[in-house]
Amino acid sequence: MKYKSWITPAICLLVVCLLAGCVAALTNSQVSAVTKNVFDHFLAQDYPSEQVKSWDTQYYFIDRFNCDNLDHTGVLPSYTGPLWYQGVPTHNYFDWKADVTTLRLSDTCGVEGGSGLEMTVDPLKNNQLLPQVKPNWASVDVLYTRTYVDLTNLVVLEGQDLYLMKHRYTDGTVTNTVADLRIRMKNGNFEMRYFNTSPTAGAYVQVPNNRKFRLETMWSKPENKISLWVDGVRYDWAVNLSALAGLNRADLLLESLDPGMGGKLCVDEYALADRQIGVGLESKAVYLPLLVK
Repeated sequence: MKYKSWITPAICLLVVCLLAGCVAALTNSQVSAVTKNVFDHFLAQDYPSEQVKSWDTQYYFIDRFNCDNLDHTGVLPSYTGPLWYQGVPTHNYFDWKADVTTLRLSDTCGVEGGSGLEMTVDPLKNNQLLPQVKPNWASVDVLYTRTYVDLTNLVVLEGQDLYLMKHRYTDGTVTNTVADLRIRMKNGNFEMRYFNTSPTAGAYVQVPNNRKFRLETMWSKPENKISLWVDGVRYDWAVNLSALAGLNRADLLLESLDPGMGGKLCVDEYALADRQIGVGLESKAVYLPLLVK
């Protein structure tokens, strides 16, 4: 590729530092070299044309949990905080409440060659990643979600359950949970339930416990229906949603963690949209790396 020499994983460090106002990062020889290379190409007007439309505009929200392959320990030698890739990129969320020691980006958790989010389960530490469905807080009457989940290293005792998602409506003062997605251990197997809280609907279905699988939900007020897909297999429940305001939040979280729970849970490619996402809404439905390596 013509620009491979300067569009490298290190450019992610450049972008992160510029966004954070880390001018001091230019004292790093690698960052300085990448910066010079980029600006040389721009001054020579030798750069790729901007995409007419980003693939991601087809989603309300998507987090691919990528860009974890940079080796640095902070901008300055005196920096003692967590490595940037051990936390969560907060710019993707309007708020988040988490202990960064329990969240990190991991290649093991990724699908299609990228990284994913590894969530360490600690009963003393609930985690919440809080995205809006739409930037202006407008509610939607139909919401589809899609993520990839791996429960292989999750420890949950028989009969215990925990929350992985909560779909909500907030008016800025009062927040109501409209639907939630739970994981439980039943007869030695993991099960999940997409549950409309009021009025109630939903039932547990068995999910894989030793591999990644695609998990999807639908909440549809016009159809008075909620749905759950596991690797493309669909489960539907009828429920009267006509009196509800809609949804404007779709929180990804670990909550209601009980003593005895532990291990790790993986998620990747967390997306919200107005239609079923399946493997993806992108052209040709193929995921490409965000960075040229």
